[in-house]
Amino acid sequence: MAAERSAWGEAGIGVLSVLSSFIYGPVKVLYAAAGTLTAGLAFALTGGQRDLAQVLIARSLRGDYLVTDEHLTGQRPLIFVGRDPAIDPSPSDFPSESESTEPYPY
Repeated sequence: MAAERSAWGEAGIGVLSVLSSFIYGPVKVLYAAAGTLTAGLAFALTGGQRDLAQVLIARSLRGDYLVTDEHLTGQRPLIFVGRDPAIDPSPSDFPSESESTEPYPY
């Protein structure tokens, strides 16, 4: 699909990626900071229990911080809220492009 795009199309995707990241990036950073603060408060208020704080940290700090051309073309989902790596599928679990008609598996 990328080979079918013209040079102007590639440039447009690049510009859109940068402009989108200028908006999305700071929002994600604020979300991560708020999640970290909330995790610290949860840790303190629960008497030092790590379980809740670790979930809050993982959900707020993981995920994408920049919008890339893969996100804009649907080749990869844009993940705002992070997931637990123990639950996330590995890239080898995804079907190859020749096996799937979906742009991404979820």
